[in-house]
Amino acid sequence: MRRAIAIGVTVLALLSLAGCSSYRHCMWRPGDQAVEEKPGQYTLRFIEADDEGWFWNRDQAEDAMNLIRTTLRESDTVVVTFVHGWHHSAECCDDNVEGFKHTLSQLRTRLPDNFRVIGLYIGWRGRSLPGFLDYVTFWGRKGAAERVGQNDMKEFMARLQELYVEHRPDARRPGQFPTIPPVNGSKFLGMVTIGHSFGAQVLMKAIGGSLEDQLQLLNRHPAYLRDTQPGVPDPAQRFAVSGVGDLIVLLNPALEASQYHRIHMLANGLCYSSLQTPLILTVSSENDMARHKWFTAGRIAGEFFTGKPRKDNEVQRTVERQAFGVYEGHITHELKPADETVRLVSDEINGERGQCKNNGACKAKWFKWRSPSTADLENSLVPRDPKLADFDFSGRVVFEDVVLSPLAGKYSDKPPECRGYQPFIVARASRHIVDNHSGIFTEPFLQFLVPYIAYIEEKSKVNVTEKVQQRLDTEMQATKGSE
Repeated sequence: MRRAIAIGVTVLALLSLAGCSSYRHCMWRPGDQAVEEKPGQYTLRFIEADDEGWFWNRDQAEDAMNLIRTTLRESDTVVVTFVHGWHHSAECCDDNVEGFKHTLSQLRTRLPDNFRVIGLYIGWRGRSLPGFLDYVTFWGRKGAAERVGQNDMKEFMARLQELYVEHRPDARRPGQFPTIPPVNGSKFLGMVTIGHSFGAQVLMKAIGGSLEDQLQLLNRHPAYLRDTQPGVPDPAQRFAVSGVGDLIVLLNPALEASQYHRIHMLANGLCYSSLQTPLILTVSSENDMARHKWFTAGRIAGEFFTGKPRKDNEVQRTVERQAFGVYEGHITHELKPADETVRLVSDEINGERGQCKNNGACKAKWFKWRSPSTADLENSLVPRDPKLADFDFSGRVVFEDVVLSPLAGKYSDKPPECRGYQPFIVARASRHIVDNHSGIFTEPFLQFLVPYIAYIEEKSKVNVTEKVQQRLDTEMQATKGSE
């Protein structure tokens, strides 16, 4: 029986290798002209990587960096990077490509007029076999995602972060406390990075280490993982932790909870100032069966075939088998509709082929509520809101009748002064906000996420330009706390 299973797995592996005659041909981008412009809304660049994580054309990455530098000479800029996941690619009219374009358009309408929006779409071979056959490529695509995150993408994110630090006096390089200079009139750079499914795996491999370095610098209590509990934060020491850009958004992340566990332990041992904004927002759908069941089954099967010994420690065993966002110990929030009677229904949006040369209609999957919400809750923030500078994005937040709220008792082990302004949010999402594994581009979710991102950027700009002394005091306090 064991031999038959091994033969079956070998056959599936060979099928996955035979998926495309060329990694690049699976992308279906228009050669090197991976550029799309939508005047007045956004500029979009595509950057493509092969299965080993090597960029196909370094000019794509360098062109994106030069575009950002040029734009910053003229206007404040927000750069939004998207890394797709399993079953997707940079193919023309891919659902993720079209959904990302839609997100960029919506974000532009939420930002002040002087902001420019630049989108970067990171393409890799998330889909390697046609149709249903692609479901047998779990292990191969998981490994490819890890390699993509560990190679050129890791360097690209580091170089993007360097550019971010140059334009953000509130940001710090990993392992350093910055000297905050006076505001010199340079343009503001905002940076948001989004990863879905195995795309979240790409991001964690690319940026997870730098976040751990930052937290280790601030937290005197080691997070050696076996039997460790978070250190009790000191309310007298309030930190403003700098991340990779302003915000990382992980949507239904297909990676082991163990890859996040050290960040979780280190972060929970700190107390945060009112300057803090979220650094990672993780959204995990409650009905994502691919991650709730099949991910764990795949991890257990992998242990069986590789001969890994069984872990005696229950937490270690669980975080290595369960997906991040599924493991209960990390979940901090819930994302729900205010009106519990609403239901998501499938729809389509018309895409734009741009420079793509394929024929036929360009349609993409889309989800919306069958009927509008009747809750009519007041949004947490409005344009030019006086409470924005001290707003807590980890508290109860409402946009367009979608509610993000902390789970009751989740931070009860912290002193009351240390329960707000949490930089790491792991939210369990209702199936009527995000549907299953791939239904991430939904009208209600984007109506929440887009203003959430936009107001984080606006708060960041306010605190860069108006709260220099408070930031200096926070850095001095952080320096003393780490000694």
